[in-house]
Amino acid sequence: MKLIQSLQEIHPPRPTAVALGFFDGVHLGHRAVVGAAAAYAKGADGLLPVAFSFSTARHAPQKKAGGRIYPDEQRALLLGEAGARLVVLPPFEAIASMEPREFAGLLCGRLQAKVVCCGADYRFAKGGAAGVRELEELCGEYGAHLEIVKPVTLGGERVSTTLIRQALAAGEVEKAARLLGGCYFIDTVVRTGRQIGRTLGFPTINQPFFYNAALPRFGVYAAFAVVDGKRLPAVANIGVKPTVGEHFAPGAETYILDFNRDLYGQRVRVELCAFLRPEERYDSLEELKGQIARDCEQARLHCIG
Repeated sequence: MKLIQSLQEIHPPRPTAVALGFFDGVHLGHRAVVGAAAAYAKGADGLLPVAFSFSTARHAPQKKAGGRIYPDEQRALLLGEAGARLVVLPPFEAIASMEPREFAGLLCGRLQAKVVCCGADYRFAKGGAAGVRELEELCGEYGAHLEIVKPVTLGGERVSTTLIRQALAAGEVEKAARLLGGCYFIDTVVRTGRQIGRTLGFPTINQPFFYNAALPRFGVYAAFAVVDGKRLPAVANIGVKPTVGEHFAPGAETYILDFNRDLYGQRVRVELCAFLRPEERYDSLEELKGQIARDCEQARLHCIG
């Protein structure tokens, strides 16, 4: 998978099949759209599967409350896993003011799209003024085909980013995983903390959330930490660590069971598997230590059995 982040970098080596969407979380519905584009890659003259969206950095519009599930880097990796070979995430302002015909020209001209795939509710151009009917007409003028992908449902509910945000906010990470097609994860660089966990016998890794993240319910989770390609059982605390009086910005503090290696400055993926209990404040560090030990046993049973 190749990621490009400006329109000027777009130079596909062959004609393309383009998947359109916002793709926050890259859930099952998004994967269906990308998969539809990837299906056109088969054969010697197959099309290059492309996922086209825009950056979710600070300047991007926040149309929905609750924050973003994943930042650009993780979105790109997940889109690659879903089948895209080229992921295009230009700054929002690069496409925000485009008229419908100009946007279609970008897709079918610069991106060489012969097939465009999207959901039935896809909107584009300035102010989201155009939808799939206009897109189909414009693509037809360029000799390109528009494929509208049906929504994906799970348990009678339409899979959506809003549904995933709600599940995370409720601590229902197992439901979120079913909707996403994989465990929700935090994947940021490990930073230096106050090392209180180490003094308690439970050395932890501390990770911040990215800007405008959709936060899971504060509390303790059974988790897996991916280190050097291995999934290791862990306990993750999501929140502000009230017992030690930090009350800083929310973050993830994770104790990896039976592991004591320095991971400062490294990227570690922490996958949340099950909610164990809410975040609580304890009257002493000794009381906190006892609770962490109990959390570890619960996590061990959940992760290892």
